[in-house]
Amino acid sequence: MRSSTSLDRSLVLRTLACVLVLALASCGSSAPRIVVTPMTSAQRAVFENGVDYIDDPALLEGSWLETWEQEIDLRVRAADVVAYVRITTMRTDTDLERNQTHRLVARIDTLRLGDGVTEGEEIELVVRQGDAGFDTVHEQDRRILNQRFAAFVKWTQESEGMPVVARWHLSPASERVVRRVNSLVEARRSPDDDRRRIIVHDQPDDEE
Repeated sequence: MRSSTSLDRSLVLRTLACVLVLALASCGSSAPRIVVTPMTSAQRAVFENGVDYIDDPALLEGSWLETWEQEIDLRVRAADVVAYVRITTMRTDTDLERNQTHRLVARIDTLRLGDGVTEGEEIELVVRQGDAGFDTVHEQDRRILNQRFAAFVKWTQESEGMPVVARWHLSPASERVVRRVNSLVEARRSPDDDRRRIIVHDQPDDEE
Protein backbone atom coordinates (compact mmCIF):
# COMPACT_ATOMS: atom_id res chain seq x y z
CA MET A 1 0.00 0.00 0.00
CA ARG A 2 1.29 3.46 -0.95
CA SER A 3 1.90 5.89 1.87
CA SER A 4 -0.19 9.04 2.25
CA THR A 5 2.95 11.08 1.58
CA SER A 6 3.46 9.37 -1.78
CA LEU A 7 -0.21 9.87 -2.67
CA ASP A 8 -0.04 13.55 -1.74
CA ARG A 9 3.10 14.02 -3.81
CA SER A 10 1.54 12.28 -6.79
CA LEU A 11 -1.58 14.43 -6.51
CA VAL A 12 0.48 17.61 -6.37
CA LEU A 13 2.49 16.59 -9.45
CA ARG A 14 -0.67 15.78 -11.43
CA THR A 15 -2.22 19.08 -10.40
CA LEU A 16 0.86 21.03 -11.47
CA ALA A 17 0.91 19.20 -14.80
CA CYS A 18 -2.72 20.08 -15.44
CA VAL A 19 -2.13 23.71 -14.58
CA LEU A 20 0.85 23.84 -16.97
CA VAL A 21 -1.15 22.28 -19.81
CA LEU A 22 -3.99 24.73 -19.30
CA ALA A 23 -1.61 27.66 -19.17
CA LEU A 24 0.06 26.63 -22.41
CA ALA A 25 -3.29 26.11 -24.09
CA SER A 26 -4.42 29.52 -22.93
CA CYS A 27 -1.28 31.19 -24.28
CA GLY A 28 -1.70 29.48 -27.60
CA SER A 29 -5.31 30.56 -27.98
CA SER A 30 -4.58 34.19 -27.15
CA ALA A 31 -1.68 34.56 -29.57
CA PRO A 32 -2.76 36.47 -32.69
CA ARG A 33 -2.99 34.31 -35.79
CA ILE A 34 -1.87 36.03 -38.95
CA VAL A 35 -3.38 34.69 -42.16
CA VAL A 36 -1.29 35.28 -45.28
CA THR A 37 -3.03 35.45 -48.65
CA PRO A 38 -1.37 35.58 -52.08
CA MET A 39 -0.42 39.03 -53.34
CA THR A 40 -1.22 40.09 -56.88
CA SER A 41 1.04 42.30 -59.00
CA ALA A 42 -1.47 45.15 -58.64
CA GLN A 43 -1.40 44.81 -54.86
CA ARG A 44 2.39 44.67 -54.81
CA ALA A 45 2.48 47.98 -56.65
CA VAL A 46 0.38 49.79 -54.03
CA PHE A 47 1.99 48.09 -51.02
CA GLU A 48 5.42 49.26 -52.15
CA ASN A 49 6.91 49.95 -48.69
CA GLY A 50 6.63 53.67 -49.21
CA VAL A 51 5.05 56.94 -48.12
CA ASP A 52 3.02 59.52 -50.00
CA TYR A 53 2.66 63.07 -48.71
CA ILE A 54 -0.71 63.97 -50.27
CA ASP A 55 -2.62 65.45 -47.37
CA ASP A 56 -5.29 67.12 -49.54
CA PRO A 57 -6.31 64.96 -52.52
CA ALA A 58 -8.81 67.68 -53.54
CA LEU A 59 -5.81 69.59 -54.92
CA LEU A 60 -5.13 66.83 -57.43
CA GLU A 61 -6.64 67.08 -60.87
CA GLY A 62 -7.72 64.77 -63.64
CA SER A 63 -5.84 61.50 -63.93
CA TRP A 64 -3.77 62.28 -60.80
CA LEU A 65 -6.88 62.31 -58.62
CA GLU A 66 -8.30 59.25 -60.35
CA THR A 67 -5.05 57.33 -59.76
CA TRP A 68 -4.97 58.37 -56.09
CA GLU A 69 -8.57 57.21 -55.59
CA GLN A 70 -7.94 53.88 -57.32
CA GLU A 71 -4.80 53.21 -55.29
CA ILE A 72 -6.28 54.03 -51.88
CA ASP A 73 -9.38 52.00 -52.73
CA LEU A 74 -7.23 48.96 -53.60
CA ARG A 75 -5.18 49.38 -50.42
CA VAL A 76 -8.25 49.34 -48.19
CA ARG A 77 -9.82 46.41 -50.04
CA ALA A 78 -6.64 44.30 -49.95
CA ALA A 79 -5.09 45.33 -46.62
CA ASP A 80 -4.87 42.93 -43.71
CA VAL A 81 -4.49 45.93 -41.40
CA VAL A 82 -5.73 49.51 -41.71
CA ALA A 83 -4.74 51.74 -38.80
CA TYR A 84 -3.85 55.27 -37.82
CA VAL A 85 -0.31 55.29 -36.51
CA ARG A 86 2.40 57.65 -35.32
CA ILE A 87 6.01 57.05 -36.35
CA THR A 88 8.04 57.16 -33.15
CA THR A 89 11.43 55.87 -34.33
CA MET A 90 13.35 55.60 -37.58
CA ARG A 91 16.49 53.48 -37.75
CA THR A 92 18.86 52.91 -40.65
CA ASP A 93 21.07 49.85 -41.14
CA THR A 94 23.84 49.49 -43.71
CA ASP A 95 25.08 46.07 -44.82
CA LEU A 96 28.56 45.10 -46.01
CA GLU A 97 27.66 46.06 -49.57
CA ARG A 98 26.58 49.51 -48.33
CA ASN A 99 22.91 48.87 -49.07
CA GLN A 100 20.64 50.67 -46.64
CA THR A 101 17.54 49.49 -44.84
CA HIS A 102 15.19 51.89 -43.07
CA ARG A 103 13.07 50.61 -40.19
CA LEU A 104 10.09 52.71 -39.09
CA VAL A 105 8.54 51.98 -35.70
CA ALA A 106 4.84 52.81 -35.85
CA ARG A 107 2.64 52.98 -32.76
CA ILE A 108 -0.97 52.06 -33.50
CA ASP A 109 -3.24 54.80 -32.17
CA THR A 110 -6.46 53.59 -33.79
CA LEU A 111 -7.07 50.21 -35.41
CA ARG A 112 -9.73 50.45 -38.09
CA LEU A 113 -9.44 47.00 -39.63
CA GLY A 114 -7.49 43.81 -39.18
CA ASP A 115 -6.22 41.11 -36.85
CA GLY A 116 -2.80 40.25 -35.50
CA VAL A 117 -2.18 43.70 -34.01
CA THR A 118 -3.81 45.76 -31.26
CA GLU A 119 -4.13 49.44 -30.41
CA GLY A 120 -1.14 50.73 -28.46
CA GLU A 121 1.12 48.12 -30.04
CA GLU A 122 4.16 49.01 -32.12
CA ILE A 123 4.87 47.44 -35.49
CA GLU A 124 8.03 47.70 -37.58
CA LEU A 125 7.74 48.81 -41.18
CA VAL A 126 10.84 47.97 -43.21
CA VAL A 127 11.97 49.37 -46.56
CA ARG A 128 15.17 48.23 -48.23
CA GLN A 129 17.27 49.92 -50.86
CA GLY A 130 15.89 48.68 -54.16
CA ASP A 131 12.27 48.63 -52.95
CA ALA A 132 9.95 50.83 -54.99
CA GLY A 133 9.18 53.01 -51.98
CA PHE A 134 12.75 53.50 -50.75
CA ASP A 135 13.21 57.03 -52.10
CA THR A 136 10.00 58.21 -50.41
CA VAL A 137 11.53 57.33 -47.02
CA HIS A 138 15.24 57.97 -47.56
CA GLU A 139 16.36 61.24 -45.95
CA GLN A 140 12.76 62.17 -45.13
CA ASP A 141 13.10 61.95 -41.35
CA ARG A 142 11.54 65.36 -40.71
CA ARG A 143 8.46 64.52 -42.76
CA ILE A 144 8.00 61.13 -41.12
CA LEU A 145 9.12 61.17 -37.49
CA ASN A 146 6.40 61.98 -34.95
CA GLN A 147 3.88 62.36 -37.77
CA ARG A 148 0.49 60.63 -37.91
CA PHE A 149 -0.32 58.44 -40.89
CA ALA A 150 -2.94 56.10 -42.22
CA ALA A 151 -1.12 52.77 -42.46
CA PHE A 152 -2.10 50.04 -44.90
CA VAL A 153 -0.42 46.68 -44.24
CA LYS A 154 -0.57 43.39 -46.10
CA TRP A 155 1.17 40.38 -44.60
CA THR A 156 3.44 38.40 -46.91
CA GLN A 157 5.54 35.26 -46.69
CA GLU A 158 8.07 34.19 -49.30
CA SER A 159 7.57 30.50 -48.62
CA GLU A 160 6.32 28.15 -45.92
CA GLY A 161 8.51 28.33 -42.85
CA MET A 162 9.79 31.79 -43.72
CA PRO A 163 8.92 34.71 -41.42
CA VAL A 164 5.75 36.70 -42.06
CA VAL A 165 6.61 40.29 -42.96
CA ALA A 166 4.63 43.42 -43.72
CA ARG A 167 4.35 45.12 -47.07
CA TRP A 168 2.94 48.56 -46.44
CA HIS A 169 2.08 52.09 -47.45
CA LEU A 170 1.64 55.26 -45.40
CA SER A 171 -0.58 58.24 -46.26
CA PRO A 172 -0.90 61.40 -44.16
CA ALA A 173 -3.74 61.12 -41.63
CA SER A 174 -5.24 64.43 -42.75
CA GLU A 175 -8.93 65.18 -42.49
CA ARG A 176 -9.71 64.37 -46.12
CA VAL A 177 -7.60 61.22 -46.21
CA VAL A 178 -9.14 59.96 -42.95
CA ARG A 179 -12.63 60.67 -44.30
CA ARG A 180 -11.90 58.66 -47.42
CA VAL A 181 -10.29 55.77 -45.54
CA ASN A 182 -13.11 55.54 -42.99
CA SER A 183 -15.73 55.47 -45.75
CA LEU A 184 -13.88 52.74 -47.63
CA VAL A 185 -13.45 50.68 -44.46
CA GLU A 186 -17.19 50.92 -43.77
CA ALA A 187 -17.90 49.92 -47.37
CA ARG A 188 -15.66 46.86 -47.00
CA ARG A 189 -17.45 45.85 -43.80
CA SER A 190 -20.92 46.28 -45.29
CA PRO A 191 -22.87 43.46 -46.92
CA ASP A 192 -22.58 43.42 -50.70
CA ASP A 193 -26.15 44.71 -51.12
CA ASP A 194 -25.36 47.78 -49.01
CA ARG A 195 -22.05 48.74 -50.60
CA ARG A 196 -23.73 50.59 -53.46
CA ARG A 197 -25.40 52.92 -50.95
CA ILE A 198 -22.15 54.18 -49.42
CA ILE A 199 -20.97 57.32 -51.17
CA VAL A 200 -17.47 58.66 -50.57
CA HIS A 201 -17.32 62.46 -50.67
CA ASP A 202 -13.96 64.01 -51.50
CA GLN A 203 -15.19 67.45 -52.51
CA PRO A 204 -14.86 70.39 -50.08
CA ASP A 205 -17.85 71.18 -47.91
CA ASP A 206 -19.74 74.36 -48.74
CA GLU A 207 -18.49 76.13 -45.64
CA GLU A 208 -14.83 75.35 -46.36
